Amino acid sequence: PKLSEQFLQPLVVHTESAHTGDLPSAYSAFECAGDGIRIGAMKLAEEDNGIIVRAVEQRGEKNSAKFKIADAEWSAKFNSFEIKSFLIVDGKVAEVDLLERMI
Repeated sequence: PKLSEQFLQPLVVHTESAHTGDLPSAYSAFECAGDGIRIGAMKLAEEDNGIIVRAVEQRGEKNSAKFKIADAEWSAKFNSFEIKSFLIVDGKVAEVDLLERMI
């Protein structure tokens, strides 16, 4: 088999009965508000104890977006087709390059 196939895992589905709980009826782990801006990737940072979020402008227009992930909230402006990376550590957000170096 191909090397990539070794990483494939079957989807495990666990159905839960309806019950009351602490979360609202609609819940999202993250939000991205901005036309044409999409979160393309989320991953653990290579060196810092944080999360890397990569977002891309997909319409070929200058645009802006607001993001919310856990306790971190920030906004960013994008040029046409621009990819931006953000490092989130303890609720603080910093823009980084694709090699995760501070900008």
